[in-house]
Amino acid sequence: MTSLPLPFYDNPLLFGHDASGGLLAFEPADRAVRIYARRDAGVAVSEEAFRPFLLLADRALLRGFEGDVEFTPLDGDGVYRWIADCPSWTQALGARDHCQRVSGRGAGAPDAPYRFFAD
Repeated sequence: MTSLPLPFYDNPLLFGHDASGGLLAFEPADRAVRIYARRDAGVAVSEEAFRPFLLLADRALLRGFEGDVEFTPLDGDGVYRWIADCPSWTQALGARDHCQRVSGRGAGAPDAPYRFFAD
């Protein structure tokens, strides 16, 4: 049995796109992401700005959350109508935990009213 590729994960608007070769790993720091790449001289490490996000069915999921979040409505008829941008990894984890408490659903639950991509 073969599996079909999921075009969702190939969407550069959601996940970005970098055609650089030799990329090995990405490690989130609080406000940046550390990038490890194989180069001729060995492994190079660099940092890039990083703004983690959650997808929300309803922005009310973050009502009462005391962190900083920027809400942007999304077009279309999909379940997830809002993107919640967080200024740091710490804030994003806090927003994820808040959504879990409010909804009673973990981020990976099929019926969770939010999505958080930790990798």
